[in-house]
Amino acid sequence: MNKFNRWAVAGIAISGLTIGVASAGTIYEVAIPTPAAKVMPELKKALGQNHFKVFTKVDILKRVKAKVGALHIKNFNTPGFSNVTAVIFCSPVYFNKLLDADSKAASVCPLSVTVYSLKGKTEIAYPERGPMIEGTSAHAIGLQIDKSVMAALDSIPGAKAAD
Repeated sequence: MNKFNRWAVAGIAISGLTIGVASAGTIYEVAIPTPAAKVMPELKKALGQNHFKVFTKVDILKRVKAKVGALHIKNFNTPGFSNVTAVIFCSPVYFNKLLDADSKAASVCPLSVTVYSLKGKTEIAYPERGPMIEGTSAHAIGLQIDKSVMAALDSIPGAKAAD
C-alpha cells in the first residue's frame, strides 16, 4: 500500500470511530440539591472511595467567560450557571486493564465528569465509557469503569440519578 492509500484508510477509520463514539455514547447524570462549592469535596471523596484519583479541575465557565468578547460569543450562559467545572480523574488499575485488553481502548482515560451549578443546585454529568469501546476486547472493562463511577456519583450525599 502506498503512502496515499495508508492515509486514506486511516482517515476512513478515524471518521468511522468518531461517528461510532458520537452515536453510541450515553451520559449518566445525578442531581444534588446543594451548591457546587459543597458538592466538589464530596465528589472528590466519593471518587477516592471508589479508587479514582482526581488529577485536576478545570473551571470551564470562567475560562470561556474570559474569552466571550474576543470570540464574539453572543448570549453567553443564558441559563445563568454559576459553575461549570470539568473534573479529570483516573484509576491506575482500570487504566492498566484497558491497556492490557486493547491499547487503543485506553484512550477513554482519563475519565471526566462535568459539574454544573444553577440556582443553588448541582448536576454532575458523566459520559459513559463502555459504549465508546463497544466491540473491543476491553468493552467489559469499560462497563466496570462506568459502574464504579456511577456508584461514586450515587454515593454523594443527596445525589439522585436524573430521569
